[in-house]
Amino acid sequence: RFAKRYGHSKVPQRHVTSSGFKLGYWLSNIRVKRKSLPVEIIEDLQKIDGWSWSPRGDSWSRGIDSLIKFSGQFGHAAPSTNFIDKDGYKLGAWVAECRNTKKSLSQDRITSLEDLPGWVWSAMEAKWLNDISEFEAYVKKFNTPKVLQSYVSPAGFKLGQWCKGIQRREDKITPDRKKTLDSLGFIWNATKGKT
Repeated sequence: RFAKRYGHSKVPQRHVTSSGFKLGYWLSNIRVKRKSLPVEIIEDLQKIDGWSWSPRGDSWSRGIDSLIKFSGQFGHAAPSTNFIDKDGYKLGAWVAECRNTKKSLSQDRITSLEDLPGWVWSAMEAKWLNDISEFEAYVKKFNTPKVLQSYVSPAGFKLGQWCKGIQRREDKITPDRKKTLDSLGFIWNATKGKT
């Protein structure tokens, strides 16, 4: 019933059915005892739509695959926290969870993330990478660094407001970030560029 309702077998460990059955704990035990289960039970479970012997492993695979595609498309591995890929996968939330649970990730998983171009553990640095990639995409698309203050990107990013905020905080921008912005032709004087 759970799989039919939700389309998967990733039952939260503390999930209890309306009849009081501790389904989450039962499934955890089933997965642990897989090698000692009778063949009929294994076959019955595998017939269930969305069945998985390793929900966490499946979740990791889906997340890292989506992030690799994102990285290839945008040149960095720092999606915004609300980013959803074209398949409806909440990649931004998955990445945020990876950052928050770094201590519990295996070294292989940490390495897989760190090997991606533009991966950062800091959410603040990730936001910068995402923001600057929005500006870079705008410059490439429109062949100008002049951004109207009201401009919102196709992804919903308020790029015009972001540019205005950068101009106001010019004295607080780090030299590295300033250099990146300068390389894209960022207009620091608002009256000069009329953003």
